[in-house]
Amino acid sequence: MTYRQYISQIANQQVVALRKDVQYQNYSASQLLQLAYREIAILLDNKAHLSNLDISLLGSQKIPKKHQKLLNNFLKKRQQSVPLSYITGENIFCDKKFKVNPATLIPRPETEKLVDLVTDYLQKKSDLPIEDKTCLVDIGTGSGCIIISIIKKISPEKAKRIDQCAIDISQKAITTAKTNANQIIGKDCQIKFQKISFQKFLPNLFKKNFDSYVLVANLPYLSKEEYHAISPEVRGQEPKKALVGGREGQEEIIQLIKQVSSLASRKKRKKISIQLFLEISPTIYPTIKKYCKQYKYGQVATRPNKYFATCPLHSKTFRDLSGKIRFLKINLNFIGSPE
Repeated sequence: MTYRQYISQIANQQVVALRKDVQYQNYSASQLLQLAYREIAILLDNKAHLSNLDISLLGSQKIPKKHQKLLNNFLKKRQQSVPLSYITGENIFCDKKFKVNPATLIPRPETEKLVDLVTDYLQKKSDLPIEDKTCLVDIGTGSGCIIISIIKKISPEKAKRIDQCAIDISQKAITTAKTNANQIIGKDCQIKFQKISFQKFLPNLFKKNFDSYVLVANLPYLSKEEYHAISPEVRGQEPKKALVGGREGQEEIIQLIKQVSSLASRKKRKKISIQLFLEISPTIYPTIKKYCKQYKYGQVATRPNKYFATCPLHSKTFRDLSGKIRFLKINLNFIGSPE
């Protein structure tokens, strides 16, 4: 059998498997076939180092057994709903190849906007005095794609002035993130990776005298009900702890906001700026909005000191490509007007 014939056979069998997945329910037959061919092209490029041009040129030639075996294994795993990125072991994010595995979430294209929001904020801080101390923390780093992409986008001079941390509760995720950082940033990487929960990490962080805290988090935000309704490519494949935020979905995010605001209110300094960048689900935004409104009027803050009597909290939403509220920036700027 030729390359062209064998690939066509695999692609058509792959379409049958894709048609059963809820995330592809609105795809036409031709769209499913295009997707199947695209996945096969990615696989052959990744595992056999065959480009689209190579495949085209080899089309009429007999396909060797090693490539038949590669394609058969691919089809078997995809029929079991194993994501393509876990089969190839990598995923493209912000134009860089990141290693991924079942210990890490697969980076989504929409999360690139979260990177852009943080990058834009840090770039606007370029006029700050050299003595300004800023820390950047990626909470729930996973593959490290967010903080690594941010560091790659800002200038090297600015990156050197920022204290960089990335935390996760999974040691396998931390190991993967370190590998990605070494490969993408290289020997100049200054990110400190640590296996720890944000609940344990933040108290020590806020004991340090930074002028500005920039926290970015893509915490789990699915409810238990939503989790059971999502694609099998996600459910049962990607780490559940990184997906489900609690019974309603917003529990971990609310806990983070509450802890950051509480710790900040106890800082014995006259000036402090905290920017919290979050990826959220549109379904949990109303609850988070309600909480932020309560906090803004001082109903949630605990033990306020003489500098921060009400601890004003200001939030701003941003939408994804589909027009849904997907990102939230919370600003705790205790001196002066909010940005």
